[in-house]
Amino acid sequence: TLTPAPLSQDFQEAYEDALRKQQWYLERLKDADVASVQVVGKCQPSDPALKIASDIISTLQITPELRKQAKHAESYFGLLAPRIEYLGILVMKTSIVRSNTRRSLSVKEFRGFAVADSLAPLVFINGGDAEVAAVFTLLHELAHIWIGESAISDLSMHDKSGSKIERLCNQVAADVLVPKEELQSLWTGLADVAPLALKFRVSRLVIARRALSFGWISASDYAMVAEQSQPAKVKTGGGDPYLTIPVRNSKRLTKALIESALSGETPIREAAGLLNIKPDTVMQLARKGVSNDRKVRH
Repeated sequence: TLTPAPLSQDFQEAYEDALRKQQWYLERLKDADVASVQVVGKCQPSDPALKIASDIISTLQITPELRKQAKHAESYFGLLAPRIEYLGILVMKTSIVRSNTRRSLSVKEFRGFAVADSLAPLVFINGGDAEVAAVFTLLHELAHIWIGESAISDLSMHDKSGSKIERLCNQVAADVLVPKEELQSLWTGLADVAPLALKFRVSRLVIARRALSFGWISASDYAMVAEQSQPAKVKTGGGDPYLTIPVRNSKRLTKALIESALSGETPIREAAGLLNIKPDTVMQLARKGVSNDRKVRH
């Protein structure tokens, strides 16, 4: 478990809420005597970023064709998250504290965190970030799981020893989302940054950072792109609650909780409390078929 430095009350409550859910799921897995999630700590922090990225790409079966299926970054996140959850990793994405739309999580404070538990690993994404940034954070946190290192993103100033790990995970995410050979085949100059960002479903800053690292643009070019890159803020709240509730709480965990509540194993009120919803909404989710998805491993 992480021991975060003194941060805002909003962060602390969101973090503790995610751990409550994870602990419930962990106990359920222990009772079922399941095997450990194979990808947790599969690689070492000393491994080259490209090696870790290649393993993630092959495990999740990420291809240019998969990316083309997504019309935009939000739908690309929606394609990647289920593949990650299929491995046994809980993926939670929310921009608010529990279900309180008046308490938004600060992107300046953190973008996400990872808990590299061997049985119930967890990836939490701050949904207040731009969608292109959320896709990058998803892969960054996944890299933490792959090397078996729990962490809070964008908080390396609180832990100087973690800065090297953060750089590694950033590199892994970049290698997964924007493979060098594919980018190189499309690159003709600085004018390519914006269209390639759309193509790869990442921010212009990620494309510019890749180009800078390969020596294709100058530091001043990168600084110009950085100055111009101001991602749009994401609105909190709204949308179909029967779609957003499973995303906030992890679709995998939501399904497990509803199945447990329907079987009588977990009291409906307890399930509602863990999901931060009313008991009636648990039954509504069940009627909507959340627990009728195809069975997944683990």
